[in-house]
Amino acid sequence: MELALLLPLLLLIVLGCIDFGRFAHGYFAVTNAARAGAGYGMMHPTTPASQPQWEAAMRDEVLSELSQTLPLYGLVNDDVTTTFVRTEEGGGANLKWRVSVTVTMPFNSFSSFPLLPQNVTLSRETEMRGIR
Repeated sequence: MELALLLPLLLLIVLGCIDFGRFAHGYFAVTNAARAGAGYGMMHPTTPASQPQWEAAMRDEVLSELSQTLPLYGLVNDDVTTTFVRTEEGGGANLKWRVSVTVTMPFNSFSSFPLLPQNVTLSRETEMRGIR
């Protein structure tokens, strides 16, 4: 009798732990992907003429970082959204520039829990100062 009463509660707790672990893994993967893209951007300065190639190379870095994670969540490269912003201040020898990378990826829970959303968007922004 006790097993029949407690088994649904125990299964709910186990599934909740598994889903939370998947959520945390996805969030860390998005964070690392944003860092990888910003890391590439800060090491490789760009000009207005080479901006599209620069952004494509940073997107490749982001997708490379997520290449092991996307199949685990049933996602493809097109499901990942990336935004790149380069800002400059000063001029000449005092020029300082920064790269901001935002990575967004959908997360779908495999179980439905009351009062919790089943679909969440994971998003992370990283900003780094250019060093070259």
